[in-house]
Amino acid sequence: MLNRIKHSNINNIVFYLLTPDTLDRYLKTLMVNFTIVTSVLLALTIMSCSTGTSRVYASFPTKADYKSVQVLYQVPTRPYTLISDFECIGMGQEWIQQKAARYGADAVYITSTTQSTIDTGNELRHNSRSTGIAIQYFCSAIKYKN
Repeated sequence: MLNRIKHSNINNIVFYLLTPDTLDRYLKTLMVNFTIVTSVLLALTIMSCSTGTSRVYASFPTKADYKSVQVLYQVPTRPYTLISDFECIGMGQEWIQQKAARYGADAVYITSTTQSTIDTGNELRHNSRSTGIAIQYFCSAIKYKN
């Protein structure tokens, strides 16, 4: 993409000369790459901010330490009270624990997950496409009975 010209009389330093033609191609490639990266980041940012819906059934004091909230992928065997059902899109386990701790939960049971593809469609200017994957979690915050 760049024309390389070596000048031996200046201690073997390599210089790069941008002709108008190569500069134009370089800038177009840079803009296409920038558009693709920006589109993916924008789509993922929008999805990561999506917290879904919540239904609260009981009220308990907030837990200070969210890391003490257990994450369960099977129905708990101990007796419990259902505090809340909630969903979140594009968030990780730590965020799920934080949300359950705000409800005062001892544990959060991840009832199911779904995976979807984010597609920005064709960019009109550069005919490029950006895609990503978002995971949606359906969770139940629970408080164990003593």
